[in-house]
Amino acid sequence: MSLLSINHIHYRRPLRPCVAVCIDGSDPSYLARYLSRGELPNIARFIREGFAGTAQSSVPAFTCPNNMSIITGVPVSQHGISGNYYLDTKTWEPVVMTDPKLLMAQTILSGFADAGARVVSITAKDKLRRQLQKDLDLTRGNISFSAEYADQCTIEENGIDNVLTYVGEPLPGKYSAALSLFVLQAGLKLLRDRRPEVMYLSLTDFVQHRYAPEAPEALSFYQKLDALFGLLAAEDINLGLTADHGMSDMSLDNLEPHVLWLQDILDAKFGKGEAV
Repeated sequence: MSLLSINHIHYRRPLRPCVAVCIDGSDPSYLARYLSRGELPNIARFIREGFAGTAQSSVPAFTCPNNMSIITGVPVSQHGISGNYYLDTKTWEPVVMTDPKLLMAQTILSGFADAGARVVSITAKDKLRRQLQKDLDLTRGNISFSAEYADQCTIEENGIDNVLTYVGEPLPGKYSAALSLFVLQAGLKLLRDRRPEVMYLSLTDFVQHRYAPEAPEALSFYQKLDALFGLLAAEDINLGLTADHGMSDMSLDNLEPHVLWLQDILDAKFGKGEAV
């Protein structure tokens, strides 16, 4: 069987659909708590029958750098998405790093698509969708869209239209647990109907930013994820679950926001106006 070379890494065409899910912001403490109490039966089964481990994220531990590391298979130093923003030294203005032109490595999605495989990419937030979609030929049955703008999809831009009708769910709120659940529901529908060889599903960390592991809302969310993961796995696929980064407490013990003003620290170290 011939191998594909993507960013100097060799891959083989999967014998059955390969589905990767990025659970945005899924700190290991969430899974550890729920697994210890038997509340995630499908993930527990995956651990027993497959492989599980804890990995370090790329630095900085933001959504875009780590999703790009996952989807290119190479670190930030090679794919170039080094943060949420970079400082344009010509204008001294911050520039958001979501432009596909800034991605310097090929995505695994486009690499497999160029080799003739059918691929699907679904993200929660549209800011990530455009980079994941870089160089992806949508004229050959490939699909790429975001749950955020599922009501605006077109064949030309996303490879699919009428997504809400197709999935049978209303448009989820941008800041809601439903946004992530929609990604999985849409992925499950496409997996059953089209059987793509490679599928990437990237969720949002709304719940993890809002609720600690002990909150009932967080448990409810993870149990819904677990149920959908079970349905995905039942479709005779290779399923991989990962996270793009962990989480940390957003407030101090007295409930004050846990904030470090980096500019003040830089000014104290180097002098005011010497660093941005």
